[in-house]
Amino acid sequence: MGSARRPRVAGHSAWCLNRPGAGDGINHRWASHLRRVVPVVFGVGHALGAIALAVCGQSHSGGDPGGVVYRELRPVVDAVPSGATDVHTRDGDATWQGDTCPGNSAAMPGWSQVFVGATFISTNPKPVVIVSINRVLVGQGWARRDTIVTEGQGPVAHWSRDVATGRRADAFAFAVPSGSEHWYLSASWDPPGFELPGC
Repeated sequence: MGSARRPRVAGHSAWCLNRPGAGDGINHRWASHLRRVVPVVFGVGHALGAIALAVCGQSHSGGDPGGVVYRELRPVVDAVPSGATDVHTRDGDATWQGDTCPGNSAAMPGWSQVFVGATFISTNPKPVVIVSINRVLVGQGWARRDTIVTEGQGPVAHWSRDVATGRRADAFAFAVPSGSEHWYLSASWDPPGFELPGC
């Protein structure tokens, strides 16, 4: 089963999947907002990440030198099922995160995750979507290991694999909100020196 640490969904801490009082999965208001802002955030975030890496990421140890793991994770978006619509993808290599919140003691400097992700719409039933994604990911060397991310939510489709460094990467697929036709597929890896954003 690998490490005992609780897997994190790319770009989000695990509690985002089912906050207390949010109902079944991510609440509908949040999901609607996600569908509106995802294309904009994907583009802006990727551009800012590239600038940050070029300007200040080179002087710190750790991260993903040469983008080796980033290139290993990028094919994950090829697992978006055939026939899916409204597909939006994002990806980003590790970037150095400085003290962006001076008044927040949790905002420790460190490297961001290496991540790739895709949102899409599929009218197929959940088992059909997961089987399609699983077929592609297993072919890429991922192993299926469904997991409980948040108590009360039930198992979430989860895959893992060891990447070039020998450290584990995680991939997830789930509907947003649970039971809807809107899906999120992601893969991420925590580089040496990784710190969750404190803001």
